[in-house]
Order: sequence, then C-alpha cells, then structure tokens
Amino acid sequence: MTDPDRFTLIMKCLPGIVRQIVRQTPSYSEGQTYVLPLLKSILPGIDSNDLEKIEVTLEVLDAILKLVPCIDCSSAVNTRTDLTEIIHAKITELLAISIFSRKVQQFAASFVRVMVKAKPIEILKSLLPQTCEHIKNIVNQSQMNILMDHTGDIELTWYLTLFRELVHARYGTLLIYKDIIMSVFRQCIRIIHRHSYETIARAAKYLLQSLTQLHAIYHLLSDENIDESFADFVPIRGWGQHDDFDQFQVQFHFPTTNEIDFACEFVNTFIYDELQLQNENCLILSNAERLRSLTVIYYIAAGCLHMVPNIKDDLVTDLDNLRIRLQTDIGNLNLQLINEYIMKSQGGKGDTPSTP
Repeated sequence: MTDPDRFTLIMKCLPGIVRQIVRQTPSYSEGQTYVLPLLKSILPGIDSNDLEKIEVTLEVLDAILKLVPCIDCSSAVNTRTDLTEIIHAKITELLAISIFSRKVQQFAASFVRVMVKAKPIEILKSLLPQTCEHIKNIVNQSQMNILMDHTGDIELTWYLTLFRELVHARYGTLLIYKDIIMSVFRQCIRIIHRHSYETIARAAKYLLQSLTQLHAIYHLLSDENIDESFADFVPIRGWGQHDDFDQFQVQFHFPTTNEIDFACEFVNTFIYDELQLQNENCLILSNAERLRSLTVIYYIAAGCLHMVPNIKDDLVTDLDNLRIRLQTDIGNLNLQLINEYIMKSQGGKGDTPSTP
C-alpha cells in the first residue's frame, strides 16, 4: 500500500483483528504464517516525515508483539517431537530455499569455476560423475514430467548449474566423460523451464569452447621460480618489476583430433534436431518451446562457429560444410517466421513472400 491515507486507515483497523490473526485454532491454523510478512510490510510506515503514520505503525507493532511470546525455545528440540505440519513445512521450505537459492547457486558456480580452472582433473573426477548421476535420477524419478514443467525444479537447476561449470574444464580432460556428458544433454536439452534451459544451453557453449579453442597452460607473468623456499625472492613483493618477455616459455593446449570429433558429434546430435523442430513444427510450437529451441541453437552456434572456415575460404568445397548448412537452415527458419508473422498480421489472408 503506497497511498498514505489508505495506509493510515488500514493500520488503524489492524489492532482490532490482530488477536484473531495470531491465534492458532482448528478452524484457522495458518494465521501465524502471515505474521512475519505482515511485520515486514508495515515497517515502511516508520516515516520521519509523517508523524501520524509513525504513530499508527507503532500501535500495530505494539499490538502484535504483545500477543507473540519472544522466548528462546531452541532447547525444546531435545525433548519435543510434535512439530505441527505448518512448522515442518516452513522449516523444510526454508532449508530448501537456502540451499538451492539463486545467490547460493551463483556463489557455488563461481567457486567451482575457479577450482576447475586450477585442478580440472581432480575436480572432474570428484564432482562430474556424481552430478550427472543426480541429474539422471531427478529426471527419471519425475517420469520425464519435469521436462514440461514451467515452474522448474530447484534441485535440478542447482545440479545443472554445477554441470555447466564443470564442462568448462579444459586441456582435454572432458574426453573420458564423453558418454555421461552426452547423456545429460540428451535428457535435459528439451526442458521447458526458462532458467533450466538457459543453463543447459550455456553448458553446451562452454563445452564446445573447451573442446575447440586454444588455451594457454602457462599463466605466470614472471620468470622467477615461485616454487622455491622464498629465501631470495618473495613474489608478492615484486610490484612493477621489469620482466623479459623473451624468456617466457608460454605453453598452449591445441585441440586434439578426438576433441574436435567430440565437438562435431555434439553439434550434429543436437543443433540439427532443433533446426528441424523449428522448420517443421514452427506453427504449432508454443512461445516457450520456440524460445527454448532458439536459445539452444544460439548457444551451440556461439560455441562452434569459430572452428569452421569462412564460406569464401578455399577449403570449402561442397555444401556439406557445417557453416553453410547452418546458414541454409537458419535462413529457411527466418523466412518461415516472417511468413507466419505476415499471415497473422493479415488475419491469414493475402500473399506471403515466395521462397527465393
């Protein structure tokens, strides 16, 4: 409530019904669940520019707090087991939200990203198989219904976020996990929940970049040996020191044939199915399904297009080249979307552009 007059009137009425709200009776047991949200919603009423609003707000706070005992009962868990259904549900919800919340996901993703960059072999061995197994179990237990659930599953989204960062590992470490990685994408590529399919689409981009891009192995910008006992040199004191770049022995990881083959197999497995889905079922797809498919296509293309030669390159000798196929399919898709838009705007009447 933002209107000050209405806010004041409502606040004047609240003290008269507070007791009925906070009391727990068989006929109305959920009233206590509204107390904390109510307290939070009236706190803005403490406005130093409006004394009347402050007065009625404090009256409501006083009325509520007089009826709610504020006592530390944490030791009761050792002697009581009679949690009400509402209390049990609230505790479960709080723990679930705390563990799988978006902020915790972002923190965990950043932490895993750093660990994968530093120790890819050890981290993948410890986390990737278990993460893929959890994703598989969640999808199987839902009997695939979770794929069409627009509300999503917070636990599945958590593990997909972890999976997204793990497939960012470099230096050829993903090859031995090829089968389980492909299995996760096959299971989750058609998830309709927006945050989930955006996560799996980004995972596809990161995977292709890890498999096909050139990566520097040696990152130090000093020719001093940092593994010594530091008796003669302490690296953290070497601010602004001149280094001879000709003495650096920079090492790079070049994509191997197996990595390129893995990337090509991934692209051929997933992107053409999405393009075919758009071309053949464009008119019957829902907006959510269309957006999911286009998102997957975009991120796969962003991850792989850098590895194919330019269309005008001499290396391109036939129309089976990946980039030309993508250009043709995406061009046909764009034309179909334009035709659909024109038909809708004209009420289904009139001529549509002909295929060039």
